[in-house]
Amino acid sequence: MPRLRRDGTPAQAPNKHKLSDIFVRKLKPRERAFVVWDIHQRGLALQVQPTGHRSWKCIYSLRGRPRWYHIGDAAAVGLADARKLASRVMFQVAENKDPCTERKLERGKGTFEELATRYVEEYAKRKNGQPPLGGPG
Repeated sequence: MPRLRRDGTPAQAPNKHKLSDIFVRKLKPRERAFVVWDIHQRGLALQVQPTGHRSWKCIYSLRGRPRWYHIGDAAAVGLADARKLASRVMFQVAENKDPCTERKLERGKGTFEELATRYVEEYAKRKNGQPPLGGPG
């Protein structure tokens, strides 16, 4: 039996289907967001919001904790492509990598160095009596 939700209501059993393009298009939104798992590709799920927005997720477990990797909007990414991307993510997990963490690191790459350079030029040099480069002075 599934665990209770945070608000105390009982959770539903996993909703598993062999997904097809027609099935994905005809899914109707419900009062709450829900997930439909794909039987064909392990870890692939379609999340449907109450607004009707659909998105592909690859859900895997790393060090005993579930991780949700956002693949893309279901209107932009087809089922076949979502399955390929989910298989790549699951392969990275099998190699003991964390795709979510790698994505976050890639997003923030090089920003601290840029911030430090901007701080020195805009604040530190002005405080020490030197005009900033490229500014009035």
